[in-house]
This record gives sequence, C-alpha cells and structure tokens, in this order.
Amino acid sequence: MRTLDLVAVDVEGWTAWLPADADDPEPDNTAGSVHLLPHFDPFVVGSFPRSQLIAPSGIELIREGRAANFAVLLVDRLVSGFWECKIRKSRLEVRVDAFVSLTEAQQSDIAR
Repeated sequence: MRTLDLVAVDVEGWTAWLPADADDPEPDNTAGSVHLLPHFDPFVVGSFPRSQLIAPSGIELIREGRAANFAVLLVDRLVSGFWECKIRKSRLEVRVDAFVSLTEAQQSDIAR
C-alpha cells in the first residue's frame, strides 16, 4: 500500500489538502498519459489560465474559454484533440481527432 504525504494550503480562506508533490510539473505517473474527457468535464471547465490547458497546436481550433463545449482528448494534461462516439448497429464507435502527434503507446491507450 502506498502512503500519500499531504500538505495544507489556504484557498480563499478554506483549508485544502493536497499531495506534497502537487507542484511537481511532471509527475512520473502521468508522463505520456492520455484521457478521453466528456463534455463539460470539471478539469476542463475549471482550468485557468486557458493557455496552460490547450496544446499550442490547438489554440487556433478552440476559441478562448470554449474547450468545455467539446469532449476532449488530454495528452499529458493538455487538451490535444477532440473525440466523439456513436452507436452503430449495437457497436460503439469512437473517433478521436488529435491535433498533436501521438506515440504508438498513446494510440494503444486510446484504443483500449
């Protein structure tokens, strides 16, 4: 079992408990990670400033502040594409449109 060291931080008068390594810009467990987030996911809705949320190659594709309207692909915690799913003859088809280059491992993770 892994233990987690926590630190108390003040957030506008409220105490919040965060992992001690929360300010680590690139924790090992998320390097190369991919996630498919739904429309209006709290991570996308609540992330500011937006320039730190969207991959540079996607800035032109997403108007400022409008990323929450889309089901998004996250690559290393950055909005790096869109995805959609449709049901066709009892099959779920998922289409991912990335605006970054994906490694084979990332493509495999998306497929899984």
